[in-house]
Amino acid sequence: MSCLYWTESISTKNIDFLLLWLTISTGVIDATTYPFFNVFVSNMTGNVTFLALAVAQMHLRSISAPNSVVALVGFCVGVLLSGQLGHIFGHESRWWLFTTLMVQTLLVVLSVILTSTITFEADSPKVLGLIVPLALSYGAQSATSRGLGIAEIPTVNITGAMIDLFLDKNGLAPANRPRNRRAAFIVLLFAGAVVGGVTARMVNPSTALALAAAEKFVAAVAVLFIPANA
Repeated sequence: MSCLYWTESISTKNIDFLLLWLTISTGVIDATTYPFFNVFVSNMTGNVTFLALAVAQMHLRSISAPNSVVALVGFCVGVLLSGQLGHIFGHESRWWLFTTLMVQTLLVVLSVILTSTITFEADSPKVLGLIVPLALSYGAQSATSRGLGIAEIPTVNITGAMIDLFLDKNGLAPANRPRNRRAAFIVLLFAGAVVGGVTARMVNPSTALALAAAEKFVAAVAVLFIPANA
């Protein structure tokens, strides 16, 4: 592959499939981390709520303030690093997209290795080491999807998509394509969560995390076959 191939900008005209595929990974990961580690690594709205309940001294087994704080910080760092580097190198640059998706994949693979070799309890300090690479990975994914400019498929945040499914910024029904994108995003996030939950329950959490990593890897490879921007 020539240097020109790597430095060219990919076409985002039909990039929907890539972001929707990553959305499935998001569903898988959160459906795994929440029931087993009391934290979301991509749904930061949930973590902010957990943290607020902890501050309000709602002592529930499903709430872990340290886990929520670490996930929030890791996610923000992932967004900041990926967003700034993407701005410098070009959000649509083939080599940058491939590189950031591969790094995201390796971060999830690190968590797979950790869950396969170490016994974690949700309230154990050791679980924080598992949360960090996952939060970094999905923060970077959020920045990646934002950089590609398809606002209807954020890959990690469902709230805005649910509102925009029915109303655009002017309070009117959106056009067909944006509406269909949002609907597909919501459906695939749900489907990914079902797959992740079933896999984690019937097999084990590390297998579910491995599935999420595999989906990210496929997305990285797919970048190699997306046509250049004309």
